[in-house]
Amino acid sequence: MISNPPYGKDWKKEEPFVKEEADRGTAGRFGAGLPRISDGQLLFLQQMISKMKPVSEGGSRIAIVMNGSPLFTGDAGSGESEIRRWILPEFLIWLLEGIKERLLALIEDSAHGTKCLRTDQWKTFEVFLPTIDEQRTICRHLDHYTDRLRTIISKARQQIERLQEFRTALISATVTGKIDVR
Repeated sequence: MISNPPYGKDWKKEEPFVKEEADRGTAGRFGAGLPRISDGQLLFLQQMISKMKPVSEGGSRIAIVMNGSPLFTGDAGSGESEIRRWILPEFLIWLLEGIKERLLALIEDSAHGTKCLRTDQWKTFEVFLPTIDEQRTICRHLDHYTDRLRTIISKARQQIERLQEFRTALISATVTGKIDVR
């Protein structure tokens, strides 16, 4: 199967049907999660994966032409992130995240306003793949530290929210004369 989905096409019109299908979990086509409503490329990909035959029945191959957004958009835990985790081996996700800037540097604007891939640069683009055991060790390490970072970020956001509430209360008390700031 080959697909070239429209880049950045929203799926707002199809939202009720898509969400109903996603609610079916892995029995449906979109059990891995839903991308942001403004870009349906990952819906196309999940649709194609749902049509693949198991290896025991001869297997399938799929190809999809995408812009870079489905590979890199979405924070951890977002629809895009969960779909990538479902499709790709964990190490490949970390690898893509790590080389994102190098990959994006290979894409240039063409004279007619579209993006083009600088294929001459691919010849010197090296990606090193450690053994499977090393990949698992690296993933465990990265998961551990990103979990710690997520916890720190969450606590910082809570503190910022409390400070904003305190600031609002302080301004209100000052304006209403409950406290004297002279």
